[in-house]
Amino acid sequence: SITPTFLGGCLLLFIAINAWDPVDCAPDFPTFMCTEAPPQQRAFWFGSTLDIDDWLAIVGISLGILSYGLVETYMSVVELRYSVEPLKEPFELTQRSTSLRRKQGLAPVRYLLPIIIATVPLGYKFGIVNTQMQVIEKLPEDQMFSLPISMQWLDSDGTVAPWISDTVLGDANQGFVHELVDMFEYNQPPQNVTMVNRIECPALFEDDENGYLVTREMVMVANMTKEPGNFTMTRDHSGWLRSQASSHEWFQTSDAFSCDGKQRTEALVEYRIPGPGTVQIQWARFGDELLDNQLNSNGLPVESRVTYHMYYAVAEVTRIVEMGRYDSLLSVEILSQDTDSISNSGINDAPHVWSWVDAIISDKESSMLDGVSAVVRAALVVWEQGARHQANGHYLGLLPIVERPFGPESPHLEMLVGLLELPYPFYNGIRTKIFTGLTVMASYVFGSIGILASFAALASLW
Repeated sequence: SITPTFLGGCLLLFIAINAWDPVDCAPDFPTFMCTEAPPQQRAFWFGSTLDIDDWLAIVGISLGILSYGLVETYMSVVELRYSVEPLKEPFELTQRSTSLRRKQGLAPVRYLLPIIIATVPLGYKFGIVNTQMQVIEKLPEDQMFSLPISMQWLDSDGTVAPWISDTVLGDANQGFVHELVDMFEYNQPPQNVTMVNRIECPALFEDDENGYLVTREMVMVANMTKEPGNFTMTRDHSGWLRSQASSHEWFQTSDAFSCDGKQRTEALVEYRIPGPGTVQIQWARFGDELLDNQLNSNGLPVESRVTYHMYYAVAEVTRIVEMGRYDSLLSVEILSQDTDSISNSGINDAPHVWSWVDAIISDKESSMLDGVSAVVRAALVVWEQGARHQANGHYLGLLPIVERPFGPESPHLEMLVGLLELPYPFYNGIRTKIFTGLTVMASYVFGSIGILASFAALASLW
């Protein structure tokens, strides 16, 4: 009985010590690094990658050995006590009373053992858990795929295409990131618009995991420049597509009135493709007179004309991982860029796309940001479809770490990645089913039982 008691106690003590201190990193660092765990949980130092069922079996065997040893020890004590009791009665009475007392002494084991067997498994069942861990983890590239943005209304997976669903100030954009001239200045067109492909990696994240997915991808960028000079709009708008906006948000509120005191909040918007990889947008205000009359006279003075230049770039793309989803864009940081303009054909490609642009501009709820963004997004998605088949075209999406299509790249989070020897793509966030461990309370309970059982076994030797 001493051996199973001591062995069972030592096993429980080892299990407790194995999860006594927080795990800072896994054995296969630097591919995987743990940075923080919840204070009420402890991951195992050894065997943290085993399933919960495996550890339940180990703890169950340990408790089974310990229970057997304790029962045998208790029965031995009862037998010893009544076997050496002095003979104060006749032999037959003594034998009968000793047997009765022995049965009474063994009664606790007979009644308590089933209760212990029923309750102890419940205790260690809830004590062994999948620990939540803040990690930085290299992700397998062969389990990640790029999903090109479709020119159709719906993508291949049945969701609305990002060139339709994304917005300038949206917090759940999937294909486009907008950088504003000023974060608090909404009456300026976006400084740049970046288009990225969507990513598919369904096997990499659980529903209760949250963090950031960081990848290195080929992207398409549109940079804005304001054209200097004075321009006018006339009846003849050859080469331009023209739309009429009814929203007053194309202009500053203070500029909603002209010098003659008449309110002029509606905008006439034109856009065109002046050359390879460029799109121009201009808008002018007009009053309550007939538009044709205003265009026939001296024309409408253009309020603003901007040109967006499109080019390819390699960028670090960060997406938000939340509740198992990973399609919301957070940021795009350019690492290197192409020096050549994107080859493209005319604005007449994909007429349904430009019809949608006209509808966005004409919408009363659309602001100047919405209208300009719609034009740029349409140009990007149309040109991406055609440019990839050109001689200097590229496919948007994930890039192998060894490829440097545009030469040296400026470090960003890559500096952190280099320190960890952890290349793209990687995940920085909470993992819930990577490590197996104990709750802090369970480690204390197992440790206490293990110490007491071990000392009891050693003490019985004397």
